[in-house]
Amino acid sequence: MEEGEEISLSDFEGEVVVLNAWGQWCAPCRAEVDDLQLVQETLDPLGGTVLGINVRDYNQTIAQDFKLDNAVTYPSIYDPPFRIAAALGGVPTSVIPTTIVLDRSHRPAAVFLREVTALSG
Repeated sequence: MEEGEEISLSDFEGEVVVLNAWGQWCAPCRAEVDDLQLVQETLDPLGGTVLGINVRDYNQTIAQDFKLDNAVTYPSIYDPPFRIAAALGGVPTSVIPTTIVLDRSHRPAAVFLREVTALSG
């Protein structure tokens, strides 16, 4: 995904999507990034993806550096005010990290309002 490119859930039609609202300022987010990368590496060949939503990072360069420094390969949307939460409906904007697992029809299958690990369940 190129910087500035628009992305939509429809880009992942028929795929499991793990949405993760994160910020480089958030200690639990920094702790879970390796596990989310492992989830990405597991999902990718199976037809799925992690999709990050970078929130409350008002310096985009710092957020991009965080992704580079942590070898994050999954796409991430830069959305400091977390406007996407309104589109998702009922997603709390005050809880970061928030992770939502969407099934292949993009219905919520699991919601985690805390740090996740590759073994969360």
